[in-house]
Amino acid sequence: MYAASAVRPWLESLTGIPCDLEVASEYRTRAAPLSPGTVALLVSQSGETADTMGVMEMLKPRNVPIVAVVNVTHSQMARGADLVWPTEAGREQGVAATKSFTCQMLALIRFGLAMGLHRGSVNLDALVAVERELAGVPAVCEQTEMLEARFEAISERLVQKGDALFIGRGSAAAMAGEGALKLKELSYLRAEAYAAGELKHGPIAVVREGSPVIVCAGAGQHAAKTLANAEEVRARGGCVIALVDDASAAAFAPVADELVVLPGAGVGTLFAQAVAIQLIAVYAAVLLHHPVDRPRNLAKSVTVE
Repeated sequence: MYAASAVRPWLESLTGIPCDLEVASEYRTRAAPLSPGTVALLVSQSGETADTMGVMEMLKPRNVPIVAVVNVTHSQMARGADLVWPTEAGREQGVAATKSFTCQMLALIRFGLAMGLHRGSVNLDALVAVERELAGVPAVCEQTEMLEARFEAISERLVQKGDALFIGRGSAAAMAGEGALKLKELSYLRAEAYAAGELKHGPIAVVREGSPVIVCAGAGQHAAKTLANAEEVRARGGCVIALVDDASAAAFAPVADELVVLPGAGVGTLFAQAVAIQLIAVYAAVLLHHPVDRPRNLAKSVTVE
């Protein structure tokens, strides 16, 4: 869900097609009307997720074309779909999704490019720009990993406080959600995520002196508003941990208690943020002596409802 949420702006801009997002377990609880011409993209690492398989069973009698975006191409979901768009992450050792998450984002953006080209909704300049950013993703991930000492220091702060709040706008809101999820999964610390624009609609009530608030931010139309949210946190004594790109670093520097300038630009920033939040969660788990690859109570594939 977070991978799809993060890339939805690119999918819509590349294809000119509105993209609705649904959590499979919730979609099954209602008889939602479908617009003519709707295509369903079912996203799953294992291709065996029970609720997502249930949605497939709901949609098939309604003659909805189904595309399986899966990592396991011989899975039940892949066999039952009309088309398969593989993520090709390879086998992942850990239960919590790391490379399969980033590969889902990459696959969905590639899907948007392919659709845009087919529909003629992507001009050559836009295509070249996105392709250039995607080509730089491996280097962006590697460069982000080189900042691991910074992420270890951040994780120490989170462990000391025992909780964290993640915020972001647009695609970064999805990355905030993924960050909170990873921290919960690996370290068992309490973590929440909210769209930054919702901060003053309630979540800011939990901000107290020293509260760690991780701000996922990048340049662009949302940067100034996200900065204002960070200032609200700082004014209430919260500890602002800003994960930013180079273009927004100067603006966030006066506000942030911890400022990490990530590599990448455009869509590449998503992958830098993904690696950053994953490493923060990993180091928090290590500090607390938790098994990183086998978190308690979790399974790699959720095959029961």
